[in-house]
Amino acid sequence: SGRLATLGPFEKELRARLERHLVPMPDRADLLRAILGDGVSGHGLRRLWPRLSLVSCWSDANSAGPARELERRLPWCELQPKGLVATEGFVSIPLVGRDGAALAIRSHFLELEPEGESNVTLEAYEAEVGRRYNVVLTTGGGLYRYRLGDLVEVVGRMDTCPLVRFVGRGDRVSDWYGEKLHETHVSELLTALLPRGVAFTLVSCEPVGESRAYILFLDAAEVDSTAVAGIARRFDAGLRDNFHYAYCRDLGQLEPAQVVLVPDASRRYLEARCEDGARLGDVKPPVLEARGGWLRRLGATARDHTTIE
Repeated sequence: SGRLATLGPFEKELRARLERHLVPMPDRADLLRAILGDGVSGHGLRRLWPRLSLVSCWSDANSAGPARELERRLPWCELQPKGLVATEGFVSIPLVGRDGAALAIRSHFLELEPEGESNVTLEAYEAEVGRRYNVVLTTGGGLYRYRLGDLVEVVGRMDTCPLVRFVGRGDRVSDWYGEKLHETHVSELLTALLPRGVAFTLVSCEPVGESRAYILFLDAAEVDSTAVAGIARRFDAGLRDNFHYAYCRDLGQLEPAQVVLVPDASRRYLEARCEDGARLGDVKPPVLEARGGWLRRLGATARDHTTIE
């Protein structure tokens, strides 16, 4: 239309100045309507971006589900996973045709702290394939040394340089009764448990009756409601692999894990985070929310059938 659509208040003078540079494109609008009517399929998207051949995106840990969905919608494209990039610096660099990304040893001084060992750091060449490490980064100028909180797994080598895969945040833990659930455990469990095409996943500990339970929120459009009970049972069983969680369950401190289906879950989550003051482009949806309160914030209610309308 050549007009700006906005989600909130927008200064009239600024809107007018910007709209002077916009050109109406009715043919493009008709194409978009046709594509959206096609259910945003691969065929429709290829009409929208006929020359698109490569997509670079996050694809590990919390991004694995959305990346699979993107790959499904763009079947003619090559999907190139990004390396690990932190605010403090580049940690790894993706390589074409290789599993994992090369540790960015020419960008900063990188040390690797073995998972579960807070008093040991190794240099890059000492890393062992198959082990997990927390990343410690010293900037190229040597001014700061950071424990980033990012957990990586060494999946191979290129000469002596480790190839790593981002596993998740090593410092993200939910602990209400001593269960000490780590996001990496939860993320890997959901990857194994859920079918392809499930992009939205969120786990948090919520009030259920007089106690609490871990609830797995899924988008109602992505999961068959008849499968919910089975997913909930397997989810609870998988969480029990954590000894501390199993102990809390056996003591009755935690109720069995549940699954709640939320219509338009991604939109509701993003709106809730924006209400917290986050900018939309800065939101990084986690798999595990340690704070709780998401039953209310997603407009959900735990019911006997573990689904909502």
